[in-house]
Amino acid sequence: MPCRQSAGRLIFQLPEVDSTAKDQQPGDGRPEPEAVQAAARAAVEAFLADTDLRAERIDDGRWFLVLAGERKLGIGVHLQVGDRTLRVESFFMRAPEEQHGRLFRDLLLRQASSYVLRFTLDENGDLFVVGQVPLLAVTPEEVDRIVGSILELCDEAYLPSVEIGFASSLAAERAWRARVAAGEGPPAPAGSGPGAETG
Repeated sequence: MPCRQSAGRLIFQLPEVDSTAKDQQPGDGRPEPEAVQAAARAAVEAFLADTDLRAERIDDGRWFLVLAGERKLGIGVHLQVGDRTLRVESFFMRAPEEQHGRLFRDLLLRQASSYVLRFTLDENGDLFVVGQVPLLAVTPEEVDRIVGSILELCDEAYLPSVEIGFASSLAAERAWRARVAAGEGPPAPAGSGPGAETG
């Protein structure tokens, strides 16, 4: 499975996609002028001012948002205006316990039609969604599109991914719950089961 390593994470790449192109803006590798960076920061601020999202400004050029999904609750999103790109990052789920090949194939297929987003792994195997947009393309409407894409991708992919990556743990938990409901077993300790750590 093609992948490359970036900042301690393995980034899955579809064979036909040149994922390095977004990292080469502008072409000579120099930072964008301060006016361009300031305009990008202003675009993010304008987007946030026009929404009712839970958002925290961490420092100049960095924000943390919380999106409310229907299946994945509390989707945290980091936005950062860098020298050349607006970077977005969201924790997706902790490292799967099994069926890694099947899960990664499913995520690759999902990201193939996603707008600028891709799945990554950190060195612990935890899954994230990341993306980059050139600063010259950053507008309030573009930020809205990116944030909406993260919400859609994470919300739609989360439960199927948990079902694949934690199939045995989920089956064991369901069997235990059935026994408890039938009066055949004691309650499990609070916080047990795969659902306690996959949100």
